[in-house]
Amino acid sequence: MTPLLFILMSFMFYGSKVEAAGEGLTYIPKGAITVGDLFLPTNSDAVVTTISNPDENNGLPYSQISLSGSNNFTSIWSQEDYRLNFNQSFEGRAYVNFGTADADGFAFVMQNTGLNALTTAVQNSDGQNLGVYGSTHASRGDWAAKIYPESWAIKKSVAIEFDLYTNKKNLLGTNAAYDENNQTTPHLAYAFPGNRDSYSPLDPPLLDPDKWFPIIGSPRQAALVHNGIIPLNESLNATIQNGTWYEFRYRFLSDSKEFQYYLKNPATDQATAITTIPWDKLSTELDLANNDNKAYWGFTAANGSAKGETKFVFSQTPVNLEGELTNGVTNSQDDSITVEKENTTMEKSATVDETLTVHSDLKITGESPVEIRSWQTKLLSEGLQLSEPSDISEVHLTTEEGKVFDGEATLNPATGEVLVQFPTKAEIGYNQTARLSYKIKTKSSLDKNYFVEMTSSVIGVEKGKEVELSFPSEPTYFWIEKPNIPTKLSWEKDQILTELTVEKDPSELISSEGTTSMMQEFWWQDDDNGDSLIFSLRKAGNETILDSKKLISTGLADFQSDQIQIPLEQLGYGDNNFVISIEREKKNQVTGEVELIKESEELKLLINVSGKIVFEKAPDLLKWTDRTIDKSKGILPRDADNSIDLKVFDSREGNPNWSITAKMVGESQSFNLIWKNDATDEGTDLTKAIQVMDNHSVAIKDFSYVKSWDTSSGVLLKSENYLPIGDYSNQVKVTWRLNNTASPD
Repeated sequence: MTPLLFILMSFMFYGSKVEAAGEGLTYIPKGAITVGDLFLPTNSDAVVTTISNPDENNGLPYSQISLSGSNNFTSIWSQEDYRLNFNQSFEGRAYVNFGTADADGFAFVMQNTGLNALTTAVQNSDGQNLGVYGSTHASRGDWAAKIYPESWAIKKSVAIEFDLYTNKKNLLGTNAAYDENNQTTPHLAYAFPGNRDSYSPLDPPLLDPDKWFPIIGSPRQAALVHNGIIPLNESLNATIQNGTWYEFRYRFLSDSKEFQYYLKNPATDQATAITTIPWDKLSTELDLANNDNKAYWGFTAANGSAKGETKFVFSQTPVNLEGELTNGVTNSQDDSITVEKENTTMEKSATVDETLTVHSDLKITGESPVEIRSWQTKLLSEGLQLSEPSDISEVHLTTEEGKVFDGEATLNPATGEVLVQFPTKAEIGYNQTARLSYKIKTKSSLDKNYFVEMTSSVIGVEKGKEVELSFPSEPTYFWIEKPNIPTKLSWEKDQILTELTVEKDPSELISSEGTTSMMQEFWWQDDDNGDSLIFSLRKAGNETILDSKKLISTGLADFQSDQIQIPLEQLGYGDNNFVISIEREKKNQVTGEVELIKESEELKLLINVSGKIVFEKAPDLLKWTDRTIDKSKGILPRDADNSIDLKVFDSREGNPNWSITAKMVGESQSFNLIWKNDATDEGTDLTKAIQVMDNHSVAIKDFSYVKSWDTSSGVLLKSENYLPIGDYSNQVKVTWRLNNTASPD
């Protein structure tokens, strides 16, 4: 048998049933199975029923084992061929229902006593033993022989109990008191029923050597030693005796020698802690060394005076039940498109108007051949064309030898269920595999992507036993991907503008923070949800990517803004042409490699970089004020706060020549204006224009040339005589002229 993997599964349910808070499922979900010849008939009063309900378990039949009524004790055991095999890993799963009325409970039991194993303590007060444990008290037999509580239990056993009733000591000490030391019920725990150490005497005598049998007084009452006890109501946040279904999971890991179990609410995924039974105890109690490392397994249950009903249903058995069923879906190129349940990337998918092959592979692992009666699949998706029986074609069963059996399909469009019957008997032998298949198509147009779940089940009859077998599969998943809707690009939000011209001065491309790129905003919109889009910037006619960013589409109808970085080193004087293009990531369905699919939309950007020269600063006013007559003759400095500052901005390409000239305009009979470069200069008459500054006389910084003259240089007033008292304002002016040449004429 192939080792079973232990997977904590979360189930997807169809239908509109709603569970109350904290309760389990009110119905059996998909995955429940019939047990066929897995078990022998029950020992005593349990009832095994095959249930077929179209509203449960995807309409497939399943087996239910139940016990009700008072003074009932029962057990059901696997056939010898289906014992647990501790030489390899295994996993099992069952749905359990604790009923609503008082019941003692039941236990999942592994044992090596035999096929008729059942407790021999079967009085009304013995409901506490759940069909597997021993007596309520120690006792004496013939000739006063000591009989300990475990003498009545199933020997060589390990029990995982679901105890629903608190058995505690009464005043007389005559009743069942297994829970005296742990009175929280319902609870989950494990114990070793055939081991005396699993029982504890109540009120043991202090001095007597045998605590069960005092020298004076009656044999002692027994309490059970619970291991790994877990209160169920608290752990699952529910009163579990509510008539709903919970999920019991258990597994054995052969590498680490760990047997583990837990109980889960499949409606909420809330679960108890995982409990591990120590391997040394488990293997010793089951006497595995003398039983080929195998053990019988099954359930025991009991009701003493209580009458409530308990039930359990198998969903996954820990042994191989005759066969294994697996599903698959392939596309029109016959490539598999199935993915994991958690997949969101759609690296494999079907597309619109594509023919798909749906198949299930059944491998028979039992010793007897199986005759196939029917095959049922369920694929409920609006992305599939499944409205008429004619939508299903090429329905076949193909054996390993190549024999082909035609099937007849019926369709329930409301549920997506396809039932295939085979008029001609198709028999599959031991260790052989048959493929059941049909073809369907995806719809010709889709408004979104569809994630599809496929389940299947095969009904067959084991040859020679005429026992109907059900082979359910685990779910398989695949995507149907709608065609990609091209991404829209624009330079503006409110209208589509795909070409943009931007004028830039070189000074705008320089930042004091040392920025090496220019940010340019753009707008984009994509109707698809979850597309990985790569926006790339290139120079027109060049494939080198200058900048790129990856964005994930969300299907929003509104345009979204983002920015791309344009490296400043790519910007020169004149026209600079750029293109923003889009590529969509998609995994190749054959190789698994990520491919980039180029989209047609793109943005064009022209950045024109051109410089300019600007005379930015010159003095507004030259001042000689508050002068006395004795200080009005000769070369006169300007007022103390009247310096001269000239500034030229020049961002033109190539640093071309320029100059500034100064000239006096107007005439005064009393004075003249001269220009002195510094204190040593004798001065030059300003009645004619003279050059006072050029691009060679001053260092450039951030495209600016700045030069200053103090009050004793630059423009000065010269008078040959003392000036009479008066106001000489605005008699003359100085014009400053920027010349686009180094030496103006």
